[in-house]
Amino acid sequence: MALTCLVTIHGIGFQQPPREGVAGYADGLHEHLRDGLGASLGDDPNRDRGPVYVQSTWPPETQRSEAGMERLGTLNTAGGRWRTELSGDWQRLAAADSGVAHVALVYSHLEEEGPDHAALADVSVLGLSSITHYATLGGLVRMAVRDLGALLHHHHPDPEPPAPTSLRVRTDVTPVRHNLVPGILHRPKPEDPPPGPTGLLGMLRQIEDDVAAYVARNELRERLRAFVREALTRLLLREDVARVVVNGHSNGTVVAFDVLSQLPPPLLDGVSALVTAGSPLRKYVELLGWGTDAANLRSLPEWLNFWDERDPVADPLEPPVGWRRGQARPDALTGLFTGHDPLSGEPVAVPVRDIRVDNVENVADGGGLPAHVRRGETLMALPTETIPATHARAVQQAGELIAGVRPDQLGAPTPCAQWTVRDVINHVVAVTHGFSRVAAGEKLDRQRDVPDLLGDDPAGAYTRAAAETSAAFAAPGALERSWTLFFGDVPGAVVQGIHAVDLSAHAWDIARATGQMDRLDPDLGVAVLEIARGIVRPDFRNEAGDPFRPEVAVAGDAPGFDRLAGYLGRQP
Repeated sequence: MALTCLVTIHGIGFQQPPREGVAGYADGLHEHLRDGLGASLGDDPNRDRGPVYVQSTWPPETQRSEAGMERLGTLNTAGGRWRTELSGDWQRLAAADSGVAHVALVYSHLEEEGPDHAALADVSVLGLSSITHYATLGGLVRMAVRDLGALLHHHHPDPEPPAPTSLRVRTDVTPVRHNLVPGILHRPKPEDPPPGPTGLLGMLRQIEDDVAAYVARNELRERLRAFVREALTRLLLREDVARVVVNGHSNGTVVAFDVLSQLPPPLLDGVSALVTAGSPLRKYVELLGWGTDAANLRSLPEWLNFWDERDPVADPLEPPVGWRRGQARPDALTGLFTGHDPLSGEPVAVPVRDIRVDNVENVADGGGLPAHVRRGETLMALPTETIPATHARAVQQAGELIAGVRPDQLGAPTPCAQWTVRDVINHVVAVTHGFSRVAAGEKLDRQRDVPDLLGDDPAGAYTRAAAETSAAFAAPGALERSWTLFFGDVPGAVVQGIHAVDLSAHAWDIARATGQMDRLDPDLGVAVLEIARGIVRPDFRNEAGDPFRPEVAVAGDAPGFDRLAGYLGRQP
């Protein structure tokens, strides 16, 4: 099976590789992805669980780069034909029946130079001199208040122990501190505990060091880019990899942007999406004069930027250059970056979609900086091209089942507690009609008490609502732009998937209550189940079933709709 390969890149100082007693930096994200993708997410075949970690050198304290990179295969350019060759099963990225592999990159040589105070001073002076290009005075004040509020108020919604947070300062390296007096050099013994502050102070200091080193130390910046570029090249030239999704966080988004913008178009064609979370790219442009030319990124199919308004690192990327934090969001969201048409030389906007999230309220462990922690939003960038056809079939099947309900069955109980068949159909019509209102720009709250929308013609009421919403999804650009749901901004393709899941779940309820189980399409059930695995987050589940109960175990060979029902917390 050809793989979709997710490549995760974080800021260098947070790229903790796994070692005895210490989780790797991407382990927590991997478990979030598993909650959504289920068995289609592969683990590293050489580990019990988790992503494939690839280090720039191996062992880390050496300069043996090929020993680190060959985990992804060996690059062969003989005869002018570039390809990645595999020499054994140890180079597999996931099990043979997996659809998604996860690779996390680890750069091995940052902290060995320790904090570079001169570089930090240079970056600080440059940034302060351009602060008015980045934000208005009022905007700076409001940002400071919001950021402080996020630090002081951290909600813990989940009583279960959280997965390891990705926002942890590395402990796998031994810094070399260069003091002002030549010859004074202290290298702690290997058994010494990692020096330096931890918690919030340690994170902020590490972020500062990451940015300063990347901006001011050209040698380090070029070595890092070369490592990421070669890792992506080897993956894109593997025969078992169909597409790559590049997934950056914090300063890792800057590295990802820099590498992808210079990747040759034949290779970039294999990258289906860029995901940035907690990205400081706008600060690089407005404060550090980084420029807005995105070069080859003009041809990237999708770029999703997740940002929290209370994150001191992140910014929106849809507003054009010249917009400042604190100003009203402009009507023309042309994007911060541009490329140039290679034939005409005319500037071409690089499309990016901002999706605002609330990490403070939804992340169980912020590690000291909760607004900057990432969740599993990367699921939204995994393949969605099959969703429109699946949605169309789900709309059709729900209509067929509703039309098949006899009048005397409308008062019958359903698997949805306290809801009759009529109640379920009324809910389906309300939700379906609600999506067309969202498409028109209306922001909807969760619907609790829904008035009767069926009258004496349930099938007709559904048909009218389905026609409205299907037309909304079919409108030009509808699946590419963001829709505002009650829990945040979501790409249109994902909203369409959410509707397909809701329709199919209640189609099963109606079929079960009215004796129409034989009319359910098992292949549709399997297709919707795959969508549900990418949408239903752990915090969507609770014993009250609002909106979903915990998953019910169902045999792997059960009919597709029974497996879907079990995944959504129903008892088949």
